[in-house]
Amino acid sequence: EVFMLNNNMKTPYSDQFSLGIRDRFVVWNQDWLTQLTFVYNEYNDGIIFLLGQRYPDGTFRPPGTTWNNAPWGEHPAYQGQNLGNILLGTNGVKTRAKQVLLSIQKPYSSDSGWGVTLAYTFTDGEENRVNSAKDDDTYIFDYPSINEFGWNKSTGGPDHRLVMTGILDLPWGIGLSAKLNLATPMYYSTINCVEASDPDHCFWDSKKPDTTLGYKQFDIAAQKTFTVMEDLDLRIRFDLLNVFNWENPDGRDEFSGNFGAPNANFLNPTTYLQPTRTFKLSLSANWR
Repeated sequence: EVFMLNNNMKTPYSDQFSLGIRDRFVVWNQDWLTQLTFVYNEYNDGIIFLLGQRYPDGTFRPPGTTWNNAPWGEHPAYQGQNLGNILLGTNGVKTRAKQVLLSIQKPYSSDSGWGVTLAYTFTDGEENRVNSAKDDDTYIFDYPSINEFGWNKSTGGPDHRLVMTGILDLPWGIGLSAKLNLATPMYYSTINCVEASDPDHCFWDSKKPDTTLGYKQFDIAAQKTFTVMEDLDLRIRFDLLNVFNWENPDGRDEFSGNFGAPNANFLNPTTYLQPTRTFKLSLSANWR
């Protein structure tokens, strides 16, 4: 294989713009904090390698097709010459994301003995390369130009995420805390031949499972601090992670199927995230 780089290669860059507002108000004689933020992030001129060969007539694939038959060096059109491949490096990768972040917080204080937080994030992310946010793949061999790839939903994050936490003082100096993390399913990149007009017009597509949640986990913890000496504290902490032992898929079957033959297992889980229900006991010392 021969790698060739564009002499006018540009340095990839990203721009981000954010606008937010914060407020403080009193409810139940307690201070509450709120924050609303709008964020726009755009990444440009990412590096991509494309297939440099062409057929003897200069085309990338037979007329009237948009998929398959790319001119690899071993393609029959080269009459058994068993040629190598030319890979052309150039700019062209782009991603963009629009986000809304909303948070509500009642800070913990020893006087009130409790605190809560709520954080919600909405993300609308797009990318013009397969799995650019997830796998950082730097090759596209299915098109002569990255411009033909088009914009797809990003595989880098869920559309919606909600995180809630709470902390409460219990008798005997015990502190109890909890955290709930919920997110909608992630998108996965697939070659879509099922919805194509024929096998020569397949295309890259982003799909997500038809489920309400793609991730959910609830954790609780309890801790107590003992003063052993005037300048020494010992802290005992008990954590119970993933209390309900919810299964959170990580990898999924990304093969959607062939033209006229959908894959019945498409987007079914293949691997799962850790942890399963986990008990953890820890002891720490603090010298003052």
